[in-house]
Amino acid sequence: MRFRLWFAGSVPLLAAMLAVALLPLGCGGSDKSKATTHNSKVQEDPWLKAVIALRQESDAAACRRILGELNQGLASAPANSQAKLGDAEALAIQSTLNLTDAEMKEIRSSGYTSLDPNHLADELYLRDVARSLDAAKLPVAERARTAFDWVCRQVVLDPWTSPAGPGRLQPNPPLPPAYVLRRGWGSGLERMFVFVAICRQLEIDACLIGPAEAAKQEMLFQQPGPVVAFPRGPFWGVGVRDGSDILIFDPWKEQALPGKNGRPATLADVRANPRDLAVWLDNKDFAWTTTADDLKAGEIFLVASISSVTPRMKLLEDKLATDLGVKLYINLAETKKRVENAAKSIPVRYYSPPEQFGPARALNSFLLAAEGGIAVDSPEVPSLYLSYVFDQLTKAKLFSIPEDIEYSEPKNRFKQRAADMFGASFLGNPSPRERLQRGQFVEVTRSLVKLKDYFGGFENQLRSADAVALNAATREWISQLNSLYDQLNGAAAADKGTIRALIDDHCKPSSTILNSILVAAVARPGMAEATFLIALTKHEQAERAGARAGRSAAVAETDPAKKATAEKAAAVAKASAAETWAEARDWWGRYEPFVAYQNDSYPGRAALAKRLTEKATALAAK
Repeated sequence: MRFRLWFAGSVPLLAAMLAVALLPLGCGGSDKSKATTHNSKVQEDPWLKAVIALRQESDAAACRRILGELNQGLASAPANSQAKLGDAEALAIQSTLNLTDAEMKEIRSSGYTSLDPNHLADELYLRDVARSLDAAKLPVAERARTAFDWVCRQVVLDPWTSPAGPGRLQPNPPLPPAYVLRRGWGSGLERMFVFVAICRQLEIDACLIGPAEAAKQEMLFQQPGPVVAFPRGPFWGVGVRDGSDILIFDPWKEQALPGKNGRPATLADVRANPRDLAVWLDNKDFAWTTTADDLKAGEIFLVASISSVTPRMKLLEDKLATDLGVKLYINLAETKKRVENAAKSIPVRYYSPPEQFGPARALNSFLLAAEGGIAVDSPEVPSLYLSYVFDQLTKAKLFSIPEDIEYSEPKNRFKQRAADMFGASFLGNPSPRERLQRGQFVEVTRSLVKLKDYFGGFENQLRSADAVALNAATREWISQLNSLYDQLNGAAAADKGTIRALIDDHCKPSSTILNSILVAAVARPGMAEATFLIALTKHEQAERAGARAGRSAAVAETDPAKKATAEKAAAVAKASAAETWAEARDWWGRYEPFVAYQNDSYPGRAALAKRLTEKATALAAK
């Protein structure tokens, strides 16, 4: 993701800010400081060379370079050592995922394609997320619940829409899971796709739950009844395979459906006895939109992407298994068979509608051609990718430009500059959000505290005695700017160039007044965002500490041979968890003054902050 830093280094104040905003953030949780041993063996083995490189870098650009070098290294390898796809397997994939002949060319390629680096980078991202949960050794139900709760904290329920005429909004299709995570908000369906993707890295089979007719419905299917701004789509739940059961979670209610003995409900049980969920079905205040008929009709739908079903991804996964342990490949038939064995005769199929952004082709359709996808951008029809970037940068209600500026052109120009400043700090690659999701808690906290301090310094400057004199100068500067635009509007065509030059000189990057306007526009948004992300980071640390304390307590209760030692360890873990929860509570308290300020631009954040504050407060007291 690139941002136009038009003003970088123009004045000491902004240079200082950008020095912090653009601090090297690293890529993918790797340590670039470790020297790579380039001996003759590495040079001779392209696979070993790729493994070593991916230990150090895992973003899309690095994956693109590494897979390109791997292609070159494999070019001279024996043909029988390269990934191949048989005709029967190809036909099965095409039929299962409803793919076109053009899409099958991507599937059949034995060499790594321009789309593959994006798939590899995204799955390495999701692998880091899965590892950060510290849940690999937990039973499936607890592992899944841990991942589900994490998704509900990291993806605020706020569907993405775009203007579709006066007073109307149209829903946008779901994004690929890694991009939903980087953004931090999305629809219930996007939460489902993120959860399914993380479950794959946790070695859990996950699926969508909906009626049989969902197989032919689009992702933004409008359910019968009143028309809503953002339809929920054809599915009402997401499930995971746990032995011979399919456990169900609701991404809108952010809970597992209540089952027996404290476990999530199973699909077989709710189909057979939907009234067992009367506590949800009959509670009008709970406002559960799923009905008993929906529960009875629930069937199982699996998803897979184009990149994930190619033989070359199976080969790559196998080669990386020991060192990186990332899941890149889905065997369609074997996955379906495993789920069918747990489904108790409930139908199981793949969900792959022919629409452009369906699960199979979401990444390919989302990315621009220059990034390895097929999307094309134009002024008339902006691509979904650029809309995604733009919508994160232009939180217009946050970037406040003086109303005294009478013309929209300079206002929009200055808002864009403020947005670029914000983007450089919070939306770079990798962003602070991505780093916290990968589990780099200490490093990202350090970076975010520096950002918070710098933005806080700008706010302090705006309240200083010098700001009073600056305000008078600012009003005069704005008056001169308005006068120049008055002249521009009334000028003959031959004179417009001269006036444009005067405007550019008036708004030059070294202008102290302009930079004071930009600082005023971005200081509070920056403070708010840094504080929110620190609070979220501290909360995730507390969740891990609390889980470790719980496991230590369980050992003390269940293993008499280790009781004395385990009890001491459990007491230490409990005290540590309480301290960590208290720190999270304190940071949520620091974010509280910004909640109302950010609420219009980030719907759903206030509810998330309230819920997490209450949890941190309760657990800090234990």
